[in-house]
Amino acid sequence: MRIVFHYNSLAQYGGVERVISDKMNYMVNMGYDIYMITTDQGTHLPPYKLDSRIHFIDLGIRFHTQYNYSGLKRLWIAIQLERKYRKKLRTTINNIKPDIIVGIAPMDLHAVIKYKGDIPLIVESHLMCDYTKFNEKTSLPILLHRIHLKKAYCRADIIVALTEGDANDWRKSCNKVKVIPNIVHINNTDSYCKITNKSVIFVGRLTTSKGIPYLLSIWNLVQPKHPDWTLNIYGEGPEKELITNFNKSHHANIFIHEPSSDIMSCYKNSSILVMTSYFESFGLVLPEAMSCGLPTIAFDCPYGPHDIIEDGLNGFLIECYNIEKFANSLCLLMDNSHLRKHMSIKAIQSAQRYKAERIMPQWIDLYESTRQERLSKKSKTI
Repeated sequence: MRIVFHYNSLAQYGGVERVISDKMNYMVNMGYDIYMITTDQGTHLPPYKLDSRIHFIDLGIRFHTQYNYSGLKRLWIAIQLERKYRKKLRTTINNIKPDIIVGIAPMDLHAVIKYKGDIPLIVESHLMCDYTKFNEKTSLPILLHRIHLKKAYCRADIIVALTEGDANDWRKSCNKVKVIPNIVHINNTDSYCKITNKSVIFVGRLTTSKGIPYLLSIWNLVQPKHPDWTLNIYGEGPEKELITNFNKSHHANIFIHEPSSDIMSCYKNSSILVMTSYFESFGLVLPEAMSCGLPTIAFDCPYGPHDIIEDGLNGFLIECYNIEKFANSLCLLMDNSHLRKHMSIKAIQSAQRYKAERIMPQWIDLYESTRQERLSKKSKTI
């Protein structure tokens, strides 16, 4: 079977990039003919290793260049880039003749739908159905853009949500919705964190959606009680300056690190993982960290943490957005090494449900049944 994955680029360390890479590597090892089509890869190397048998095609559109301009000039450039993209996309799809197209980037879906013909389109919901309602900067253009995206999603043959909560949102306007959790890059060694290092870890892009102000407020409550503990933050983004300024003004034990290609080692050198997001379509770092033996603490935000953390068993789920309760739970784990050890064991066990061997058969069943349905429709028309 020939499957095309379509995304803007595999150019930075991130959850979506890791999941796509792992999924394609798994599929190609199962004998599938896998293609990766990007629009803006350019000269960037993929952040995660890809099997050499994967066909990587970059259309070279460079949509981001439109933002070098403003006003009518930007609009004109955007129109030209869209025309270039649609022409190249149509040619590429016709040349490959895939059995299935898997859409990852929502901005490209309208064009995919126009040129795919009867090829089934499966869309992965990595952004959540109603993600913009959690954005403090929601405006009329953003709302209109959301409506535009949802129309494209609902024209797909199948939408795959990562959680039941997101799936229920999609089902309000779309018919064919299925739930398959992300596969997770599970720690596959016999090495785990010792939970004795006085280090708390935060991993994620430093953006508004990750609740960085909450994180800093929590640490401001925790540090006076535990001055010998440190908070290690791994990530890049616009909120980095906020963290740096807070660190200076509060003399906080916070250390900012670049995203790591060996994040598992970073987990193993820590004792607790915290997540303070406003929302999470899944929350990949949670089961990743759990597989290394880390107890986790997160707000019970829409929708991922609720599906992953079993409150009081492998971590703590905190009501949104109770900073004081979050800080108290963090202090409890810092003070109680026996509780950390108990949660560490449970975390390792629960993380196993997200490993590729358990999740990927669900994807294969979906691809095979979707292909078979297409073949059945074709045979009926002959």
